[in-house]
Amino acid sequence: MTDTEHLDQGQRPQSPEIQRAITRVVITGLRNFKEPVPQQMIDFVEGRADDPGPLPDPEKYRNRRRTWWQRMLGR
Repeated sequence: MTDTEHLDQGQRPQSPEIQRAITRVVITGLRNFKEPVPQQMIDFVEGRADDPGPLPDPEKYRNRRRTWWQRMLGR
């Protein structure tokens, strides 16, 4: 396998624990932007649902201005 061959194979299946961790990060980001968090995502993280639902579009938040404390901390 070459160095970039794995990039051409598409999305790899992930374990439920990894999916829950990713969804936790998404929820934290939505809360940081003061956006509503779908109940289905919260239920997925807490283990009450099997599907997190649709993830938000990252392009929507790409040019958002960081808050003063995020700029101060260099985030």
